[in-house]
Amino acid sequence: EISSLLAKRDQLGDLLCVLGTGEDSDQFLEKFQENITEIIRMQLRRLEEIITESEIGKRWDDFIDYLSEHDAKCLENVPRECPSAHWKDLSHWQRLSDIFLTNNGKIRRSWGPRHGGLPAGFSKTTWKSAIMNLGDEFVEYLNEIRRYPDLEKFADEVEAVEDLILVVWAALKMYRKICRSKGVIDYVDLELGALKALGSVESVTDSLLFWDRSIKHILIDEFQDTSSTEYRIIQRLLGGWESGDGRTLFLVGDPKQSIYRFRKADVSIFYKAEKGIERDGLEPIKPVPVKLRTNFRSSSGLISWVNSLFGKTVMSRPRIEYEEVRFIDAIPACDNDGSRCIPELALFVKQEDESGNRVRRREATYLARKVEERLAILEPGETIGVLVFTRTHLACYLEAFKEAGIPLQVKDGLKLAEIPEVAHLANLARAIVRPHDQLSWIACLRSPWLMLPVSLIKDILEAEGNTIFQKLKDFESEHENIRIFRTAMARTRSRIGRDQLSKVVRKAWTDLKGPEKVASISGLAGVNACLKFLDHLRDCEGGSPEETLAQIDFLLESLYDPQDITTADSPVFLMTVHGAKGLEFDHCFIPWMDYQLLQSGRGEKPAYLSVSLEGVPVVASRPDKRVKRENCVYDFLFEIEKRKTMAEARRLFYVAVTRAKKSLFMSGVWSGKKLPNGPLGWVLDHIGIKKLSEDVGDGEYRGTQVYINPESVKIGGVKQRRGIDRIPVPKDFFPEPVPFKIRNPSNLPYLDDHGNDLGAYDKLLSTARGIVIHKIIEQLSHGMDLPGAGYLEQLLLMQGLNNKMAKGVAREILDELRRCCEEPFFKWITGNDFQWSASELGIESMAEKNVITSGVIDRVVFDGKKYWIVDYKTHQPGTNETKGDFIERMKGKFKPQLVEYRRLLASAKGISDHHIHTIIYLTHIPTWIEV
Repeated sequence: EISSLLAKRDQLGDLLCVLGTGEDSDQFLEKFQENITEIIRMQLRRLEEIITESEIGKRWDDFIDYLSEHDAKCLENVPRECPSAHWKDLSHWQRLSDIFLTNNGKIRRSWGPRHGGLPAGFSKTTWKSAIMNLGDEFVEYLNEIRRYPDLEKFADEVEAVEDLILVVWAALKMYRKICRSKGVIDYVDLELGALKALGSVESVTDSLLFWDRSIKHILIDEFQDTSSTEYRIIQRLLGGWESGDGRTLFLVGDPKQSIYRFRKADVSIFYKAEKGIERDGLEPIKPVPVKLRTNFRSSSGLISWVNSLFGKTVMSRPRIEYEEVRFIDAIPACDNDGSRCIPELALFVKQEDESGNRVRRREATYLARKVEERLAILEPGETIGVLVFTRTHLACYLEAFKEAGIPLQVKDGLKLAEIPEVAHLANLARAIVRPHDQLSWIACLRSPWLMLPVSLIKDILEAEGNTIFQKLKDFESEHENIRIFRTAMARTRSRIGRDQLSKVVRKAWTDLKGPEKVASISGLAGVNACLKFLDHLRDCEGGSPEETLAQIDFLLESLYDPQDITTADSPVFLMTVHGAKGLEFDHCFIPWMDYQLLQSGRGEKPAYLSVSLEGVPVVASRPDKRVKRENCVYDFLFEIEKRKTMAEARRLFYVAVTRAKKSLFMSGVWSGKKLPNGPLGWVLDHIGIKKLSEDVGDGEYRGTQVYINPESVKIGGVKQRRGIDRIPVPKDFFPEPVPFKIRNPSNLPYLDDHGNDLGAYDKLLSTARGIVIHKIIEQLSHGMDLPGAGYLEQLLLMQGLNNKMAKGVAREILDELRRCCEEPFFKWITGNDFQWSASELGIESMAEKNVITSGVIDRVVFDGKKYWIVDYKTHQPGTNETKGDFIERMKGKFKPQLVEYRRLLASAKGISDHHIHTIIYLTHIPTWIEV
């Protein structure tokens, strides 16, 4: 919970700053109370507006006189003046709610001494009519304020919040320290840094002046998903704009499609900007609203259904402060499209003795059959979208499609860790690293590459030995697969800590014929997922094997199943509604309509709540379960958060149904009794089905075709895609000729003194020496000092030399380079006293048709008259070879390479070969040779 508050620290505003800057508790209490009272004032403002314009509000004094004359019991609870939006009048509003409303929040039907403490005969007065005429909106608001906190009794709650903010501030300092040490920054600090760089009207920064001069036009797409910090950045950028200066602001967005609250999107900002974007000390900028109502995507029948459902039920009577949005009817681009689309809804009612999982499987099976039915008549180019609200039941739906043989293009489907084959491969990695991890070893025994029966595993566990590896020894003579497994694991154990863990695991998996066995079970998709896991395991390398395991376990929580390459041409797509935003499908299927956002998660209230209402932040902590004490502020914020959550759920449902172009199919599980608070409940409420009864059966209800417990009968005429009947004859393939060849002057064989190929280790040693010496000479050319032997040793280790060899070779290289640094030509050529110089210069040209010559020159300098090419050679003389013979051999061997380099440079610079010196520099005997 602390990390989630850190992620929203930009929304905590002054609450975090007050304590973070060392202010005392009294100032924090003052700021906290200021914020909570401001939120309450926002809520009371509408009550004040309604009652002020009403008959009873205009005649409030007369109403008080009437109650006084009749000695009404409620008189002591009625304020002498009409209550206002000030937070101190909250108690007055709450007492009025007890007089005007029943316990369940409805307006009273009976009035009198026993019903509201009003005078006898009150029902026959004009005052009763005046109260009834206040309207449903007034009743809704008045009922809500009953649960608002008593601000005079929440000192203990503020103390708990103060402690929480102090903890968050301390965690933030530690977090930022870690970020600085790693040289990274998160998105929150990136946005806050941008805000700080833009300054303010009182403190104008250079950045603000620069952007004010530079930016003439601002266009913001998806404006409905703007966060509070992003909005403040926009306000700063508009700070210097004046009317008539030619600058333009263009905002594009649809509040009904704001579904990214988890990214801190605040749809209320859209409506705030519509009224005018406020600026410090300047007139607000008020955009001219242009409402685009024409729908070019969906059929007229679907548009009419959506207009009716959302306009009358799902998004009716919105409360903007709770981020509920106003619905505007869409108009079809073509009224006469010849379609009467009737959305379908399949209801699956749980039968007696039927588990929840089983009824969900019935729904998934029927969904797959309906998709299969649509596939049979799908027109060329048409697409099918299966949209789920979350991934909770994704595995169930995927299994149903797999059984039906329907290929799917799945976008961000199952998590990589949820794929069985990947889980087995991860267990293999754990078993390799942890010989005593019995759980991982036992899991390996049941993996696809071993598949031992449970009875045999029981016998193995009862055998002698401290580890599973030891226990398996007694069984390898009778079981060939155990022998292969034990041999492979023994081989990997000898390489652990020496080779990369990903390389060790991949080798073990291959030795156990893992790819073949995974392919036989789950096809190429399973193999692809396993290879993806191994790639991520390789990316996690960087420490000990245990550290690599810890890193991959952490990473697996955010990795998803890669795209199955065998379904790339399938017209059926399965994804979340969030993933489908911005897309469209000819036919949409929305399962799991019984999804209820408020019931997702672990089912308990969060430990902390951070709620912002119109930019005003308030934080509260959940009451200690050990102390039976109410927390009015927490409960108040929790109700606000629930309303905001449900508002987004409505928008999420809107995005889902509006992806459809031609047809829409929905399905869900229902008890048949209480309507769920979610998409299924909203649709059932709209079409008039409150509960299942004998009168409710299959049929059309207010424009929606309903099926109750439909049978999952196999659809005929659709070819099953369970496998390949026969392998097709391969087409003739003729590779295109390579358009050009690449020639590298330095591609010469490794030869010893006698012209024979060097051994593998001698070749490794020679290569390592060359790479390290070239690297250090390049550093010297950049003005760096000669490093110590320890640095050279580390470079050699990275090239594959062992510790002992690296130490000896490092000392030899250091001595060799010191001798070079004392040689006059070397000091001159690696210096910086040239008009132009370059090290490791990449260069290429096409001297012959279809042949590109490409190379890297060690050192090139221009002394003002001529160019000098220097190629460093780290070769050593052979046994009994004289210095003169060695020089002549090197000159003869590398002359073609230097001549080619000279031609390349001459071509690149547009000069004659005669203006270029070509030098071989032998580092072992610091000597330069011109060729």
